[in-house]
Amino acid sequence: LDRTGYEAFDFDYFKFLYDMYENYRDSFYPHASGIRLYCLVLEEVQLRQLFINRYIAFLGDFLHDEVAMNLLHEMRAEYEGEYYNHCMVYFEDPNNQMGVWNWYYTELEKWWSQRRNFMIDYLADYFDLGVVVPVTIRTHGSAVALNDVFLTQETFKGAFYSNYPMNISVDKMEHGCVITKYYKDGTCDKQYVESLQFALQVDADMSSVAIDVNVPEALKDTYVDDLTVVVKDNTIEMLSSRPLVGMALCDMQGRILSNEKVSSTFTHKVNVPHRGIYLLQVLYTDGAVATHKVVVK
Repeated sequence: LDRTGYEAFDFDYFKFLYDMYENYRDSFYPHASGIRLYCLVLEEVQLRQLFINRYIAFLGDFLHDEVAMNLLHEMRAEYEGEYYNHCMVYFEDPNNQMGVWNWYYTELEKWWSQRRNFMIDYLADYFDLGVVVPVTIRTHGSAVALNDVFLTQETFKGAFYSNYPMNISVDKMEHGCVITKYYKDGTCDKQYVESLQFALQVDADMSSVAIDVNVPEALKDTYVDDLTVVVKDNTIEMLSSRPLVGMALCDMQGRILSNEKVSSTFTHKVNVPHRGIYLLQVLYTDGAVATHKVVVK
C-alpha cells in the first residue's frame, strides 16, 4: 500500500486501488491482475478481518514512526560511507550527489513522520470502522496480542475504532490491568481487569484510552494519575511524576489555544487568555496521553 515511500504521505492507496479495480476490472491493463487479487481478497469476510486486525496492530507497533525512524537512522549510518564511495566512482561531483542523497533521506523522514496518521484515517474510511480513538498500551514486559496479533514493542501507540471491537490477550496476569478511558468532556474513567483476555470497544465520545498491563498498582484503590495541575491567576502549571514531551490546551468549543512540544521535563507552564474551563492534554515520553478539565477562576 505504500510503494516504499514513493508516493506522497497523504496518498490514499485504498481509494486508488478500488478505483483502479472498478475502472480496469475487465481490461488488459498491465497491473489489473494484482489489483483484482487485492480487491477480491478484501471481499472475503475472514481475510478482510485478518487484514484489518494486522493493520491496526502493526500501525501502533513496529510501523509507529518512532520505531521506523530508529531503523531508518540505523540504515543511513550503515549505508552512508559506502554510498559516498559509490559517488566517488560514478559521479563527477560526489559531494553534490551526496547532497541529493541526503535530500531524499530528509524527504523519507518526513514521509515516515506523517504517513501513519493518514493511514489510520484511511483504514477507518475504507472499511467503515467508525471514529478513530488514540490508544496506548504499555506491556510492562508481558506478551500482549490484539485480536491474536502479538505486539513486538514494549509500548503500543496506535488507535482503535468505534465500530470495531478489539480482544486483548495477555500471557500472564500477576497483578492486573488498568484501563483508563479519557472523554472529550474532560472526564476519565478507570477500569481494573484481572482476566487473561478481555474485550475493549472504544466510543465516539472518547478522546483517548491508556492500558497498563500487569502493573502492581492495578489492584490498589490508590492508583492515581501521574499529573498534578496547579492553577494560579492565568497560569496553568503541570507537575508530573513522569517526563512530559508535549501538551495541548483547548477551550470547551474544541479550539486549540496552545500546542507545544516539551523537552522531557517534569514541569511546564502555560498561560490562558482569560478565566473559564479548559481541556488540557499532556503527552508523556512513553507515549501515554492524559486529558484533564481545568477551571481557571
